[in-house]
Amino acid sequence: MPRRQARYLRRNALVVLGNVADPADPAVAAALRRALADDDPLVRSHAVWAARRLGRTDLLDAVAGDDDPFVRHERDAPVEARR
Repeated sequence: MPRRQARYLRRNALVVLGNVADPADPAVAAALRRALADDDPLVRSHAVWAARRLGRTDLLDAVAGDDDPFVRHERDAPVEARR
């Protein structure tokens, strides 16, 4: 974990969430909402990826106007939704 910063732990947790979480679980939705509102664009961008991967595009209104380039990229890039 670079320089042992918590932001990288949160990023990694979002990658795991996007790969294995149950999208219908209210705790998952709550975690995504918190991450989508995070001050750190690294965390927000990975939350966008995780939400899209889980098919939870309904949560992305929180970043609709986000002008950070990392967040925009994840919002617009193709993501294969889990099946």
